[in-house]
Amino acid sequence: MPGQIAMVIAFVITMPIIVGMKTPDTLAHLVAEAGGQKAFGELVGASQATISKLLSGACPGPELAVAIERATEHRISRPQLRPADWHLIWPELVPLFADRMPVQSERQAA
Repeated sequence: MPGQIAMVIAFVITMPIIVGMKTPDTLAHLVAEAGGQKAFGELVGASQATISKLLSGACPGPELAVAIERATEHRISRPQLRPADWHLIWPELVPLFADRMPVQSERQAA
C-alpha cells in the first residue's frame, strides 16, 4: 500500500494535467473559453445538458471524447476524458500515452 501511494504521488507530480482528477477543471476552462456550455456543445455536437453532465464528472462516450479532443485541438485528450478505459477503446493510442495507463489493483489483475 505505501508503495502504491508513492507511485501515485510521483505520477501526480510528473503529469502536467492529472488524468481523471483534473479533467473536470480543465474541461470547465475550455467550456468557458468557448462561451459556455451551449456554445461548447455546438462545437462538439452535444447538447448543453450533456456538457453539464460532463462538467459534473460524467464520462463522455467514445464518439464525444473524440469530438472534444478535436474541437479543443488536443488540449484535452481522450485518455484524460476516459481515464479508466481509453486503452481498450483506442489501443492505437497506447504507445503515445503509455504513462497514463490505468493502474489495476491486484484483485482486478487476478
